[in-house]
Amino acid sequence: MSYMVIIVKVLIIHDSKYGNGKEIAKAIAKGLKQEGLEVDIIRAREVSTINPSDYDAFVLGSPTHVGGPTFKSGRATKYIGKSGGSGKPYTTFTTWLNIKQKTLLKIENTASKAGLEKLMDGKAYKCGNLKGPLDEGSVEDAEAFGKEIAKRLM
Repeated sequence: MSYMVIIVKVLIIHDSKYGNGKEIAKAIAKGLKQEGLEVDIIRAREVSTINPSDYDAFVLGSPTHVGGPTFKSGRATKYIGKSGGSGKPYTTFTTWLNIKQKTLLKIENTASKAGLEKLMDGKAYKCGNLKGPLDEGSVEDAEAFGKEIAKRLM
């Protein structure tokens, strides 16, 4: 008797000027990989170099810029929907300084319009100032978030 092994492949997209978003993306990837998923991480500005149909799910990340996601992150999300990602699950994350931001909601709205299906609520990770550092415990929380994403995908 043979068994078919299905490997879930996740793409994490981030737009990180000072490295905080990249650090969170790497921690989420670590949690996903610990649960047996295959993961790629890419910067938002490079998303046109990949084929979204090669992935089963997406983690969409952006720093908060003037109360919302960056232009590059929004453009990346739209590209995913138009280029083979429509109908596939996603979740989000952001880094922020001010609690009055609506970054996650705005990413969700863009993803919904692009035809992506929300898997679960996203996470926001606070930074001490514009260049960081991330608040204590953020990296560990992001790793746990990755594990939770994996459980929902399997």
